[in-house]
Amino acid sequence: MRTLTRVARETAGTPQQLPVVFPALSEAGIRPRRATVTMIAATPASLKSMLTLYWIARMGLPTLFFSADTDAYESMKRAAAMVSGKTMDEVERDIAAGRQGEYEDALAALNIRWVFETDPTYTDLELETAAFAEVFGEFPEVIVVDNLMNIVGENENEWASMRDTTKALKRLVRITNASVFVLHHMSETEKDNGRPAARNRLQGKVSQLPEMILSIALSGDELRICAVKNRFGPGDASGEKYVVVYADPGRCRFYNNRIAKTQGIAA
Repeated sequence: MRTLTRVARETAGTPQQLPVVFPALSEAGIRPRRATVTMIAATPASLKSMLTLYWIARMGLPTLFFSADTDAYESMKRAAAMVSGKTMDEVERDIAAGRQGEYEDALAALNIRWVFETDPTYTDLELETAAFAEVFGEFPEVIVVDNLMNIVGENENEWASMRDTTKALKRLVRITNASVFVLHHMSETEKDNGRPAARNRLQGKVSQLPEMILSIALSGDELRICAVKNRFGPGDASGEKYVVVYADPGRCRFYNNRIAKTQGIAA
């Protein structure tokens, strides 16, 4: 048992909101917090993995990244492009030519540790998180799970297994006080995929437990982001009220506005 007085003392001096990377999102009330689950959902090829990597890298907090959906080499290319400003094709040519040393210091400076297991279980999530704490003396401040469908549950029903996983992530949050980002899919339709999908298109109907659900869609270089659920601010379940940031997928970089992108000033 605990008292709320003790909770206040334990959290004193620690901001509950995570560092701001995209001011436009913060101004719209989209402010991920510690000890919560943020779900980022989209149809395929909407840059949700790339956005998440960029976002958490720019925050600079100790992070444990379960990358079940993206392999180690592709993750390395994205991160190297992000920190260097080169395209991923240029990074790949450099690596193939043995010039990986150009990137090693910048990659080492990223405050991220990776797990590339393709089909982790609930137990794997807990054991890897415990191992992080054993090595570094504290739990990660951010945990990323990419993505929900890759987690192997104990339920034979796929949708029920997803719901079980979201419950397991909530338990992980309570144990670690980390901010958990979990990536997920929206169902595809013949309608315009250039706009964020409504909350009711979440596969598996797993909207109950995350405190925040961000629906994203890519249209040209515009990455459109809508909080279709937001316990701490305004939200729009329809996905129609979105915020725009600008993407350069080749360099794995994002920009706060088009002028910043033209000038190469990344967020």
